[in-house]
Order: sequence, then structure tokens, then C-alpha cells
Amino acid sequence: MLTFEPIQLNRRGEYLEYYRQCLEKASDYSFVNIWSWAGKYQYEWAWADDLVWLRYRYGPLYLYGAPIGAWQRDDWQKLLVENLEPHFIMTRVPEALSRIIETQMPDIVGKNQREHWEYLYNINDLIELKGSDYAAKRKLANTFERRYAYEFRPLRIQDFPAVRTFMKGWIEQQGQRRDVNTEDFILENQAINRLFESWKDLPEIVSGSIWINNGLAAFTIGEIVDPQTVIIHFEKASLDFIGIYQAINRRMLMSLPENITCVNREQDLGLPGLRKAKTEYRPVDFIRKQKLMYQINTQE
Repeated sequence: MLTFEPIQLNRRGEYLEYYRQCLEKASDYSFVNIWSWAGKYQYEWAWADDLVWLRYRYGPLYLYGAPIGAWQRDDWQKLLVENLEPHFIMTRVPEALSRIIETQMPDIVGKNQREHWEYLYNINDLIELKGSDYAAKRKLANTFERRYAYEFRPLRIQDFPAVRTFMKGWIEQQGQRRDVNTEDFILENQAINRLFESWKDLPEIVSGSIWINNGLAAFTIGEIVDPQTVIIHFEKASLDFIGIYQAINRRMLMSLPENITCVNREQDLGLPGLRKAKTEYRPVDFIRKQKLMYQINTQE
């Protein structure tokens, strides 16, 4: 059986070497993501068989994530049976890996997790916002540009107190809506603060912020995971400014190196409003995921 331990920042470089070998680089398993959310999910890892094995808490249970490393191997049944419990659940498994495992383990049960599919976009599409499909988004972004005098720049360490103040007000603002549970936003704020504490040790982070009248009005935090792809992990904006979400999204992408051509804006969690918003930006593809469930038959 595997020996798990809490995730350690000093092994980030080693982890990234394994992550770069994955055929699909899901945001669930990027180092910035598992590090920032380690408080909520109590992420742990084990290093064995040229893989990094991940697990996290879900209530009283441990669930497993997709093993990180080279997926194209023919010994998955042996690895999973020997390393995991006689019955296990592996969640948010990218399609490339789930297909390999299901081919080698016909008895495993796979279930589509549409709510965890990650949305992939062409960056130029979201910058240019051309055509009728983007007419509403383009109008909002242009309205913001015309109406407000603002400054856009990356977040700096000295900006962190302003972000904390902003998030406190933003959560209070969200709490005024009847259909919102602010507990999730409080946990998200804790994840952001955990990144701030390790900011200097995470050079893959990219960020942007919009300031109006010297006050923070929006910010975004992302992660470059390969030479072509950026993941947007956190994006928050004040509801006091028309078109600001469209503006922060657009300006952030404009600030990235030219070789970054794909943006991963993560999953919709099955929330109708979030799914609608992500779909309206016209994704070009998804990282599709499955839940894999297995139980060893112990009967003779």
C-alpha cells in the first residue's frame, strides 16, 4: 500500500516534472491548484512506481485523484490493485487516462463527470471578441473601456492587503443574494491567501488587476502549465462597474506572452449560471473527466 503525506512546497519542482508528462493537464492536478486548496481538501501525495498518487478528503472518506506522470503504460491493473484499497473511487480522471485504464481493467466502472469538464478557449477569440457570437461580451468590454479610467497591471506583493480587503467586501456583496452560500467563497478566499503566502516560490503564477481611482476593482490569478496553455484559477471583480469581468478577462490574456494560445477556464461545477457563462465564450474543446469505481471480487 502507498504511504501518503501532506503536500510539501519543497517538492514542487519534482511534482512539475511528473505533471508535464500527463497527456492532459487538468487544472485539478496543477501544483498551484493542489497547493492553494490543500486546506479545504487536505490533499496528500505518495511517490511510487514513477507516479505521484494523490488523495483528498471528502467528508469522512478519502477519494483518489488521477495519478500524475506518464500514463501510457500497460500495468495499470497491477498498480491500482496493489496500491489502493480493494474498493476505491478515483474522481476527475481526464479522458485520456480513463480510456487507458478502462481498456486494461474491463471490470472498472466509469461515470461521466460533466460538471468537472474543463473549458478550453482560443486566446485570440477571447481577446478580439469578433463576430455575432461575442457581440454581447464585446459590447460590455467596450463599455467598460469607454466609461472608466483605470490601470491594469500584475499583482504585486504590496497589493495583497488590498486584495484581502476587496475579498471581504466581495463576499459580503455576494451574501446579499438569496441563492448564494458564502461558505464556498470563504474557503476560496483561504485558498487565495495560501497562494499569497507562497507567491515567491510559485514562478508559474501569472496575474492581473484593475484599479479605479487607486482602488482595487478586479483581479485574476492564473498559472502557465505548458508553453501554450494558461489556467485561470481565480477571477473576481466588483459588481459596481459595468463590463469589468469582460475587461479583466480580456486584459489578462492580452498581457501574456505570444506563445500562450490556449486558456483553460476550469469547470462549471454543474451550476447552470456558470455553465451558461462559460458556454457563451465559445470553448473550442474540453478536458473531459470521469469517475472510476472499482471493487475486487473476493468470492471464489
